Amino acid sequence: MFSVANTNTKVAILLTDRADWANWHRDFEATMRGYELFDYFEGQTELLSKPPHYDVFKIMTRLRKTRENAAKLGISPKDVSSAEFTDNRPGASTAASTLHTSEDDEVNGPVGYSPAARIKKAEKEVDEYFKAYGPIIMLEIRRQFEGPQKAWEEQKSHLANARAYMKTTVSATLQNGHYDRHGNLRAWYTSLKSIAPTSDEIRDAIRTRLEQHLAALKATEKKTLTRRDFDRWLTTWRNLMDEENLHRAPNASPDTLWFYYFTKALGGPLFDVACMLQSEKVRQGAEPDFRQAERFVRLAARSFLKADSPTITTTTAHNKKPRTMAGSNM
Repeated sequence: MFSVANTNTKVAILLTDRADWANWHRDFEATMRGYELFDYFEGQTELLSKPPHYDVFKIMTRLRKTRENAAKLGISPKDVSSAEFTDNRPGASTAASTLHTSEDDEVNGPVGYSPAARIKKAEKEVDEYFKAYGPIIMLEIRRQFEGPQKAWEEQKSHLANARAYMKTTVSATLQNGHYDRHGNLRAWYTSLKSIAPTSDEIRDAIRTRLEQHLAALKATEKKTLTRRDFDRWLTTWRNLMDEENLHRAPNASPDTLWFYYFTKALGGPLFDVACMLQSEKVRQGAEPDFRQAERFVRLAARSFLKADSPTITTTTAHNKKPRTMAGSNM
């Protein structure tokens, strides 16, 4: 009897040598894309920089002072952009300085205009402005800074998960040979890629596993084959066919012999069932797809293969109590 791994249990894919690379890398890519980090590992993007620290109350104080100076020059507080005067934005100090009046202007003011009245009027305009727009300005400042901060913290968490993945799914031997303790995750990944087999080697390995899998079923005594065993065999076969298609060479012709080898391994009534599917597809002017064949044969196997339990339950004519009887499923 051939052996099949339990497909109901999630097992981490371990990278130990070149033979494991294709499966490990497929799982690695899917995982890192979920973390939005795969392009970083491939060198196509860079990581986010840590946003600068900000103090919303300090920024609000600075904005208020800037608007007071603007009001003294006759500029309405509404015409001064909030975004230009946040502490950590490029050009903020330069932009703010353009609205600072000279000492003489602030003290003397225009001819015939009291500096005290000018300052009082400016302060009133700014007070009214901040009463009306202060909460909105604070929300905008927080939005501008907290968005990048949240994205950076999320990326930091994803990087920690990526590091844990690369520490738990790569063998200690490969880690010792490819992980520099001073290097970053991209450096680790780049070094690991040196063990990756060529595309031809991957295709040859998949083909060998597929042939061995077909041969195992062909050599099995069908009378001893249970539905559960066959279901697992079919699942593994479908996964191997998926792998083969995934790694098919560009511009390569479709494999037209898979159906022949598949039915040859099936034998018996299941061979006839698969041929029925092929005949129907030919009548429709199409070729059977291996996924269609897998579903069709899996369903038909319920009629030809015995149940997983080697016993059936019957009832006696006199006491109607259940009785167990050895034998095959009808």
